[in-house]
Amino acid sequence: MAISMIVGSVELFVRQGTGIRTFSRSLVAAMVSKQIAALDLLISTSSSTASGLLSGSNILQKHSKQARLSKIFSFLRIKKRQYVRLPFLSSVLRLSRVPPAHPLHQALLGVCFEQPARDYNPRVSSDYAETGSSDRGFICSKDIFLDAPISFKATRRLLQLRLPASMKSHADNQIVYHSPLPYPIFIRGCTNVSTIHDLIPLSHPDLCLDDPGCFYDLVDCLLGQSDGIHCISQYTADQLKRFYGAKGENKVFVAHQPIPLSHLDSAYQEEVVSRLKSRYNEGLSGDRYILQVGSIEPKKNHLTTLDAFRRLREKDQSLKLILIGKPGWLTEDLCDYLVTAKSDGIEWLRSVSYGSMTKYLQGASAVVFPSIVEGWGLPPLEAMSYGAPVIASPISPCREACGAAASYMDDPLDSVSLAYKLNELLTDYDCASDLIYAGFDQAGKYSSLQFATDLFQGYSKFFSPVNSRRSKLSL
Repeated sequence: MAISMIVGSVELFVRQGTGIRTFSRSLVAAMVSKQIAALDLLISTSSSTASGLLSGSNILQKHSKQARLSKIFSFLRIKKRQYVRLPFLSSVLRLSRVPPAHPLHQALLGVCFEQPARDYNPRVSSDYAETGSSDRGFICSKDIFLDAPISFKATRRLLQLRLPASMKSHADNQIVYHSPLPYPIFIRGCTNVSTIHDLIPLSHPDLCLDDPGCFYDLVDCLLGQSDGIHCISQYTADQLKRFYGAKGENKVFVAHQPIPLSHLDSAYQEEVVSRLKSRYNEGLSGDRYILQVGSIEPKKNHLTTLDAFRRLREKDQSLKLILIGKPGWLTEDLCDYLVTAKSDGIEWLRSVSYGSMTKYLQGASAVVFPSIVEGWGLPPLEAMSYGAPVIASPISPCREACGAAASYMDDPLDSVSLAYKLNELLTDYDCASDLIYAGFDQAGKYSSLQFATDLFQGYSKFFSPVNSRRSKLSL
C-alpha cells in the first residue's frame, strides 16, 4: 500500500522561530526520510492568479501582516458561506495543485523539503533530493490560513476543504493530511491527523494568552472529527484524557518529537569530553557561564534561574548567566531589567543564529530548564546532544524526555535546590562528565528516523475502508 502525505505549513515559514515551526520542520524531514509515494505542503495564497500562487503564498510572504481590513473581508466571506448556500454551489473549498511547471516550483522545493531533511537526516544525499523532487509539491487555496481561525471563532466549525480533483485516496494509495498543531482545517477524502503539543491553555491559563474556551472547543472538534490525534509525549496524551475523558481515546497515539543529530558521532563526543577535562584542569578559571534558552514568558520560569544565579554570583563574581530568547508575554518588567543587567553578570540575547546557538550550548558549564509546565522537553535534549550537562524541572514531560540523563531540581520554583545543583556541576568534574555521557545516549534515542517510524505506526491504525469513508463524509 502506498502512502501520500500532505503536511500543513501554517507556521513552517514564520520569520522568528517558534516551537511549532521547529516541529513542522521535523515533520517534513521525517516524511522525506520515509521516501513515501508523494509529499505535498498545504499552503495558503493571497493571489487569485495562477502565476501568483507561490509568490503570494505563506512560503514567501514572511513579512506581511494581517491588516484589519483583510480580517474584516475574511469575516464577511465566512458569513457568506454560512448563510448564502445555493444548491448548485458547494460550501466546501476545492484545493488546487500548483503546477510543477510553475517557474517558482522547482526553486522552492529545496527551501521546503531539502533543507529540513538535511538538518535531521545527514544521510539524505543530493542525488535523492533531486530524484525525489518529482514526488513533492504544493496544494493551496486562497486565504485559508487567514479564514480558518476566524471562521472557527465565529462558527465553532472546522474549515472544510476538498482534495484537488487529481488526488484520490483508495485502498492502494492512502492520503494522510497531518496538521502540525491543533488547527481548524479538515480535508475531506483523506485521513486527517492533528498534533497536540500541550494543553497549557486549560491546565495553566494564567501562563499563556490563548483563549481557553476557544482552545477547548477546537481540540474537542478535532477529537470528534479527526481520524488520528498525535501527541508529542505521553504526558500530553494523559492530559487529553484528563480534560476530555474517553472522547477520541482510540484515536490518540504518541510519537516523541525528534532533534537534529547529524553532528553526534563518536569523534564529536570525544571532543566534548576533552574540552571538559581542559576546563577543569585549568582550575575552573576563565569564562564560565550558565545558559537558559527559551522565550521570556512566565512558564519558562526565568525568575527562579535569576535567583539561583544571584546566590552563586555572591561566591564567584566571574560567573555569568546567558539567556537566549525573544520577549514573550506577561514579562514586561523582567524584560526591562534584563536590558540593564549586564553589570550583574547577566547577558540577554533576543535572537542568535543556529550556528551561534550551537556554540553557546557547547561552551556552557550548565544548561538550565526550570519550566513550570511544558508538553515535551525538547531544549534540554538538544543541549544534551551538544554535550552540555542539563539541570531540568522535575515536571513529568521533562522526566519523560530526559530520563536519568539530567539532574533535577526539587521543585520548579525552588531556587535553592537549583543553586545547589548548579554548584555541584560547576565544581565536580565526575558529576558533569557523567551527565554529559548519559545525555549523549539519551539524545540519540530521538532521531528523525525513529520519529518517522513511530508516526507511520500510528497512521497505520487508521487505514481502513470504513475510516476512509468516514473521512469523506464527516462534516
